[in-house]
Amino acid sequence: MSLQVIACIVALVLAIGAALYVAYQVKTAERVSSPRPFSEKRLYLRTRVNCRGFLTSTAKPGRAIAVRCADISQYGARVVSSTPLDPGTAIVLVIPSLRLTGIGVVRHSKKRRLRHVMGLEFQAPLQRTEIGDWIIQSTQPKSA
Repeated sequence: MSLQVIACIVALVLAIGAALYVAYQVKTAERVSSPRPFSEKRLYLRTRVNCRGFLTSTAKPGRAIAVRCADISQYGARVVSSTPLDPGTAIVLVIPSLRLTGIGVVRHSKKRRLRHVMGLEFQAPLQRTEIGDWIIQSTQPKSA
């Protein structure tokens, strides 16, 4: 066999291997993402939770609204409250039991029976509450 024939065979084997690898990756991605509904447009999957939290908003400064978190991800959450907030309202969500804080906006608010279900979108990933407290403390002027 000549060197050119061997080089062609090696190139063919590599091409077939690459095609099989790509097909495997696509099949794996389909299998992982198939449980999600077609209409699901979130980049981050939400995890179901059942914990209490507090929302503060720019619309009602100084007043915390008690909420129950239904699901949460790094960049969003669904909360249930007896007090509605308008879409577009800037909020801060604090979840003491998970020690998490998120800053974002209300994306939607719908009345369900006697409660209001709100979808929140965070502008940055959720942070540990201690980090937020540390940032606030480090920016305050030191007393003499």
